[in-house]
Amino acid sequence: MNIVKPIISKGNIYEVDELCTYIRHKKKIYIWLVYALKKNINML
Repeated sequence: MNIVKPIISKGNIYEVDELCTYIRHKKKIYIWLVYALKKNINML
């Protein structure tokens, strides 16, 4: 999996949220979901 680093602009306000969950199989597989919301225009 190749994750691209996002562009973070200076002078903007972001609201960041994260969620951790796991898939219960023979071993626990943790999955992280993280997103940022640009506050002044509500853009993900």
